[in-house]
Amino acid sequence: MKLIYILSAFLILMSCTREMEFSPLGELGDANFWGDPNLSETFVNGIYYTLIKADEYMQEENLSDNGYTAMEWISTNSWILGHITSTTIERDWQMSNDYRGAAWETGCETFWQLNYRELRKANLAIQQLSIQDWGNEEKRRKRLLGEAYFLRAYKYFDIYKRYGAFIVVDKPLTFEDDLNLPRNSEDECVEFMSNDCDSAAFYLPWQQASTEQGRATKGASLSLKGRVLLFGEKWAESAETSKAVLDAAGETGYQLYPDYSKVFSPTNKYNSEVVFDISMQEPLQAWYPLWGPNSYGGWGGTCPTQDLVDEYEYIDGKIGEASQYYDPQNPWDNRDPRFYATIMYDGGVYWGHYYQVGEGVDGAGDVINGGNYGSHNTYTGYNTWKWFEPEMDPWNASEKEHPNYGVNVIVIRYAEVYLNYAEAKNEASGPDQSVYDAVNAVRARAGMPALASGLNQEQMRKAIRHERRIELAFEWSRIWDVLRWKDESLLVKPITIVNVIYELDLNEEGIPLTNSEDARLPYVIKSRTIEYDTLIEHNVNLKDFGYHWPIPQTEIDKNPNLVQNSSAN
Repeated sequence: MKLIYILSAFLILMSCTREMEFSPLGELGDANFWGDPNLSETFVNGIYYTLIKADEYMQEENLSDNGYTAMEWISTNSWILGHITSTTIERDWQMSNDYRGAAWETGCETFWQLNYRELRKANLAIQQLSIQDWGNEEKRRKRLLGEAYFLRAYKYFDIYKRYGAFIVVDKPLTFEDDLNLPRNSEDECVEFMSNDCDSAAFYLPWQQASTEQGRATKGASLSLKGRVLLFGEKWAESAETSKAVLDAAGETGYQLYPDYSKVFSPTNKYNSEVVFDISMQEPLQAWYPLWGPNSYGGWGGTCPTQDLVDEYEYIDGKIGEASQYYDPQNPWDNRDPRFYATIMYDGGVYWGHYYQVGEGVDGAGDVINGGNYGSHNTYTGYNTWKWFEPEMDPWNASEKEHPNYGVNVIVIRYAEVYLNYAEAKNEASGPDQSVYDAVNAVRARAGMPALASGLNQEQMRKAIRHERRIELAFEWSRIWDVLRWKDESLLVKPITIVNVIYELDLNEEGIPLTNSEDARLPYVIKSRTIEYDTLIEHNVNLKDFGYHWPIPQTEIDKNPNLVQNSSAN
């Protein structure tokens, strides 16, 4: 059963547990539940279901210097102005719960609460699946046990990347247990997650059957371990783990997909670059209205900044005026191909329609805009293109009304494994040839020239960090990279934007001309002037919390042994 059906499975589980609601809770561990492979699998599927957080991922990019939202009511607008405390983390993060349903009316669940709730389920699954004997279904039991270990590591990592060290709980707690536990040391947390990844890898296959796509695998487990160790600055161990995944390409089937722009297409799910994704099925996926501009049926949820655009190299591998291709009047020509696969820019054509964000003046002196700027469109002059399906038509009535087209959420892909290896190896021992090979493999797939030779460790560090920003843009890694690098300059900086001024082609009455072939296309432009400006000051300054999120105050109030994050810990 593919994981695209996890919602249905979760609902089945709920109906099953309602039938047992008058039984003692302890009976959940008896053979009448955990001895049944189908019920057990449904329980594990329910943990997968909580990974569906398209809204969460979108907001995370807005916390970084990559994006800014045109949805004024989104809480990240408060965060980027520096309004971050242990109480506002609960009040302002409006989408920390799945926004479908009544989350905003009933109050939001913090990531700390959400993850520990699901960790209890993972602990219960591990506890019970470890002691069952399913006879001729033993292979299935071991697979589910491995998935439970993976999901526990995944959930703990979600806490770790946000809050740092956490409370390690490796069993379902009862009211007889001491619930006022202190956080473990960071080294203990990293070791615990790594061990869970090893346990998952022990039980899981390199590849799941075609009927089980979307489930964790040995490769996903080891890739997650490499990421965990990278964040924990266990450089040599992280490099070794990621290299093991790269070296196992024959078993995993992983390879860099030839066309970067097609990696994220909903018509190319489970392609060779996907290590682990969250499987989605129409109409559950809600990214289109979140990401796209309102004029294309969206909400402008995440708009690329000029700062990000400036970091895309030209095709000669150089940035800005250093490139022979630099043209201030046509700044988006001859860029890294990943730019065109990621960002909607003025004059680009998307779904057969020109994207215009500038404004001009008609014969009466009235300001006319291209229809893509402003609330629920963009405030930066750009929109996100990655994750969209070029073949869909947002002007089609049925597609615009039901735009949730089921793109999978890729959370680990092979290119990241290359970059994780390169960063860890460079930090451990400097830029040897294997570091160059890893970075250049990613660049070559994109059609970009190799790195210059002779880089020292610091120069290679900058090159790798640049490559991560470009390759993984709008894949929700930027804010976590910046926080683990403890680089305050990337957290407190201006949000830069582009302003485009049109000279409109007017008729004799001074009315702007539109494209004669399709009235839906915007105005005909005679020329344009491009200017740059600062929108606001980006101030996600978490230095006082040790470059972590503050732990929600309600958790501190409940547990006297839980110490708040600070610059001292």
